[in-house]
Amino acid sequence: MKAGKNLNTGCWALWRLDDNGNEVEMQRFPDRSQAERVKETFEKRGHKQAYFVRFTPTNAGDSEKQLP
Repeated sequence: MKAGKNLNTGCWALWRLDDNGNEVEMQRFPDRSQAERVKETFEKRGHKQAYFVRFTPTNAGDSEKQLP
């Protein structure tokens, strides 16, 4: 790890885990509470998939990912 690198730079991403074990990033949020709210919305729909929120460090050139 490089000295002086800010490890807090990033966003919170909502991920989906399907019944085949595939993980797919669905959307990125500036804070965890927003990501958790959207996760709860998906969970209430009763889909087979599991949803989880993960901190995602951002790199130069990354942009916010949105569902189409």
